[in-house]
Amino acid sequence: MAAVPSLAGFSATGTSAPSVALRGVQAGGAVGSLLKNATSSLSPTPPSGRVPQMLRELGSGSCNVKLTVDGETKEFDTSADSQKIHPFCEEQGIQFSCIEGTCGTCVVDVNKGGDLLNSLTEPENAFFAGDAGNRRLACQAQIKKGCSGEVECEK
Repeated sequence: MAAVPSLAGFSATGTSAPSVALRGVQAGGAVGSLLKNATSSLSPTPPSGRVPQMLRELGSGSCNVKLTVDGETKEFDTSADSQKIHPFCEEQGIQFSCIEGTCGTCVVDVNKGGDLLNSLTEPENAFFAGDAGNRRLACQAQIKKGCSGEVECEK
């Protein structure tokens, strides 16, 4: 009787092993035995309460962005929604006039983390005429939902 090829360090001989159906696939002989042994210890449901707890632990702190404006830092939770940066920028002394992206009073240089901000808005594209570089209008920039990292801006 020939040995069946090894599967993850196991080998089996003979053909008297039971068959096992796994999601509509029939496997018999030694492979069926291996599948049956491997899947018999799997639990269809996780231990009570453990998965929600693990998800909370995983989610906590994983969607935070630190925004630094002219040396002052504030942390934003972006797990539920994107966050506008203009209120914090205004607290740090950046001037605002229209809040609609047309006047350009609130131009800031984004020195770090520009990829964590939303794409340029239509008003920004019009104001910068397609040449924004690392500049943004603080009234239009938002930290993206669900991201983590650091954004640094200065006037």
